[in-house]
Amino acid sequence: ETITFYHGEWITAVHKNEVTPALGADVSAVASEGSLIASVDTNLDSYTADHWIDCSYEGDLAAMAGCTMTYGRDARSTYGENNTGRNDDTQAVSAYAVVDADGDLYTRCQHAPAHKTGEADATIMAVGFRLMATNDPAKIVPWPAPPGYNRNDFLSEIHEANSRSLSVAEAHQGFITRRVMNDGQPVTAITPVTEYATNGSDIIGPGAWEYLRLTPPERVELAEQMAYRMLGRFYTLANDGAVPSGIRGSFSSMGLCNDQFQDEYILVPGWSHTLYVREARRLIGKEVVTWREAGDQ
Repeated sequence: ETITFYHGEWITAVHKNEVTPALGADVSAVASEGSLIASVDTNLDSYTADHWIDCSYEGDLAAMAGCTMTYGRDARSTYGENNTGRNDDTQAVSAYAVVDADGDLYTRCQHAPAHKTGEADATIMAVGFRLMATNDPAKIVPWPAPPGYNRNDFLSEIHEANSRSLSVAEAHQGFITRRVMNDGQPVTAITPVTEYATNGSDIIGPGAWEYLRLTPPERVELAEQMAYRMLGRFYTLANDGAVPSGIRGSFSSMGLCNDQFQDEYILVPGWSHTLYVREARRLIGKEVVTWREAGDQ
């Protein structure tokens, strides 16, 4: 049934059906009858239904069901769009050489492969974690060192904080994007006792692009590596004596919340349990909305 809302009409109540969530269920197999899905197997159970909706970031169900999917940036020639494909000005460059025993984590998560401008590639948008942080003395948990912390992995952050002579506000814009929760307005400096969401310190580059091609256990491993990268960044900026005192003092004045992500988390309590993937696979349906439909060329 299609529900249409008219001008001046608004929702006053929502009555939900009884739905039992199956958290942590990863699609492992899809059985079909003709062109329709008959059943779906996950690591937890098997399911049957008359209708299926894939609302995930990854699109695993749709892909396993045989739908035509794609990901990455389309070439400009694919749909005649002027600004799609590889852009030369989007390549990030490491500010400092950082190598550890497991490989060059900073380079691995920053450098882009070589493509000509306008060509298609397999890249997806930066991934990261949606967190809650606070400077409320009753709630704050100082940024903990991630398990296995190695200062050498974060020399680039130390170098960046020093070499660019960042102000405290600029450092927060560069390392954290946050929004005060009580009024929803962006801030450029630490405000009196409050709580805010962070949506910064994204991980871009091959570390993100690998995500779609990994198995569920490998995705968990990648998420843990990215959590190490991000939590280690905050810990370093808040505690390392080589970080300018203004930036260090500002970062050390805040931390994780003791009432958020306590039961489910990655690496440490207070850290989000889910990697935020902005966009991954997308369906190639009977029609594809392009820039021509969405706006002026």
